[in-house]
Amino acid sequence: MLATRKAGTVYLCHPFLVHAAQPHTGVNPKFMAQPPLQLKAELTISGTDSEYSPIERAIRLGLQ
Repeated sequence: MLATRKAGTVYLCHPFLVHAAQPHTGVNPKFMAQPPLQLKAELTISGTDSEYSPIERAIRLGLQ
């Protein structure tokens, strides 16, 4: 999957998604780490609440 968009675009991805911006041409291994996202409150993805967080809205859109 190629994911390129304009500056400022944010992707919410599974932490084990393989990542490479370009072919590795160096001699040293490249590593990438991502700290876990800590939720402020329990996720709410069902119901009629219109105050969904951006992550909740993204999940709801993905489930449609």
